[in-house]
Amino acid sequence: MKEKHLFWLLFVLLGISLFINGSINPLFLEEPRRAIVALEMYLQDNLFVPTLYGEFYYRKPPFFNWVILGSMQLFNDHPEFACRAVSVVSFLLMGLLTYFFCKKFHSEKLGQMASLLFLTSVHLLFYGSLFAEIDLFYSLITYASILSLYVFYQGNNKLLYFLSIYLLSAIGLLTKGAPSMVFLGVSLLAHLSITRNWRWFFSWQHVFSGLLFLGVLASFAFAYNQFNPIQNLVNAVLKQSSDQTVVNHGFGKALLHVITYPTEVIRDLLPVSLFVPFLLIKPMREKLWNDPMLRFISVLFLANILVYWISPGTRSRYVYMLYPMAVILCSWLFLEASKIYDWIEKTLRGLNLFIIAACAIAMCALPLFASKLGLENVSIALSVLSVLLLMMGGYWSFRKRFSTQMWLLIALLIFARFQFDLFALPARAAQGEHLQYRVHGQRIAELTKDHKLWLYRYDTVGDEASLKFGHGFYIEWNRQDVLHSIDSKNCDDIFLTQDFEVKDNRFELLYEFNQREDHWLLVRFTDCD
Repeated sequence: MKEKHLFWLLFVLLGISLFINGSINPLFLEEPRRAIVALEMYLQDNLFVPTLYGEFYYRKPPFFNWVILGSMQLFNDHPEFACRAVSVVSFLLMGLLTYFFCKKFHSEKLGQMASLLFLTSVHLLFYGSLFAEIDLFYSLITYASILSLYVFYQGNNKLLYFLSIYLLSAIGLLTKGAPSMVFLGVSLLAHLSITRNWRWFFSWQHVFSGLLFLGVLASFAFAYNQFNPIQNLVNAVLKQSSDQTVVNHGFGKALLHVITYPTEVIRDLLPVSLFVPFLLIKPMREKLWNDPMLRFISVLFLANILVYWISPGTRSRYVYMLYPMAVILCSWLFLEASKIYDWIEKTLRGLNLFIIAACAIAMCALPLFASKLGLENVSIALSVLSVLLLMMGGYWSFRKRFSTQMWLLIALLIFARFQFDLFALPARAAQGEHLQYRVHGQRIAELTKDHKLWLYRYDTVGDEASLKFGHGFYIEWNRQDVLHSIDSKNCDDIFLTQDFEVKDNRFELLYEFNQREDHWLLVRFTDCD
């Protein structure tokens, strides 16, 4: 099989694996917060001002909510799939951007390796791509803005050079806020520094693009200000960004972060990050630096990640847009080192055979221990098929059917993601505490049909941990109505409240559930006189 065909086969299989059982688990962690904000924008017919339980929501601007809402309209009966599909599609598009960028400006082989090794980096493959979070979508926008600098500079198109990064940064700013200003400034200055073409910086194309950028933001600010002062959103977004700095975390924590952060990035990007040590070889560094595209990637990666390297509040997901750049460099190191050192291919072959043997043993034993692992109805036929596929991979590895053993390692990681989808995700759906979100939400919606439902004496901003957003989302989704908080009671409507809020009242109990240490009641008051 030609490597081009093999690349597209693996890419398609990977794409399929990312969607399997995508809606089996209820929305949880930060997912329902994103979903409920998007849903309320639709229910209140206001696309400019995000709300949460009817109260103004200031943590993020609305662009990502528009995307989530569009996906909800497309997959109307499957909110979990609709929300998570945005992250998966963004993830795959980042892989495609990497492939086409490297193919155009370096080589197709580098594009193939970098794209697939990014998409199969262990952190993103088994964690980051699972959730309906803002980070992969935002990373796609930011990554595209950075790559556009090189694309249009090489094409000597000054207008598109500035228009692309400013317009994409405007979308980024309306998605996540202040970080886009940092990426915009750092990326522009870093690129112009290595090109030393400062005449572009002072060109009319730059001024025009900057004014258009300000125009987009001003238009949004004007629309938002019709419903709520824009300054409230600006202050909240700026405060959230400043919370990640040394000032709020202390010098000791900042120093520890500076020391440990590189190991976190290397861990996230396994297995390709194992080739980072080859940067210690001087001829390798010199060859990398002499390649214009690799020099651009190196400088832009280092310039942007430095901001997060010295910010102790940084989490892995904040820099997903820089991960494919790191993978491009590591993939190049792998390809170059493999030409020089025969032991690399031998080591990869040994690693692949070990993984195949371990997985085959695990798949054979799985039906025997499934119940103890919380896995019900494990298919013996599926286990047998998995073992046969592993044996086929082992045969190909032993007979050296690939130009590099890295192809098989990528295939094994995709195989592992399929197994994760088929076994781990159903087990999580059956046992995870987040299962109650969907169950309670649906039941409460059924009991309150044709009635007005209120949250009673609940601080939606300061006490958000008591009622999980998962409960709130499924209640609102099934009722198609915004859940507001109220301090006054009446005997006509139904109220969702904590037990201590109504201990001195008479009421009819309609439903109850526990959220860890909190006891929630669905009631109709009977002492209104």
